[in-house]
Amino acid sequence: MTNQVALTTTNLPWTSLTAMTTASAATPSVANRAYAKVAEKNVATHRVFEPNYMHNALELRFSGTTNADSIVLDLLAARGQGDYYTRIATLTLTVGTQQRTGATDLFVDTIIVTNEYWLKPIKVVSDAGNYIARVILDKCGYNSFAIVPTTVAGSVIAEFSGF
Repeated sequence: MTNQVALTTTNLPWTSLTAMTTASAATPSVANRAYAKVAEKNVATHRVFEPNYMHNALELRFSGTTNADSIVLDLLAARGQGDYYTRIATLTLTVGTQQRTGATDLFVDTIIVTNEYWLKPIKVVSDAGNYIARVILDKCGYNSFAIVPTTVAGSVIAEFSGF
């Protein structure tokens, strides 16, 4: 007699974070990387979010204001309250022409990952052909993430999902 196990992937909707309209001069300094310090600065310069803890993977996509705009973001991770954020990657985004909600809200179609310091490879799905580029990573037990724009023209919106 064998036991059958059905593997299913949850179909989660995208969650939008509020638009970031101001670039930080840099990712938070050493003195400002504590969980509470980064969370309290969840303003126009960055967004902190905590995806569903039941899902192992995090998927991100972005939109910007104008076609061909270049946006640079630092992606940080922490294991929650009492921890410190660490940079896991820098993402360089290029805005395409596919509209998200209108003519000044366009999906990013190109993502390049640099400064990758993560426990597993970060996957990019990006064709630079005016489709929607995405970043996918294993959360590796981390449950809090921050997106810090270091270069942005106009605004940038991040959306996340998971599986």
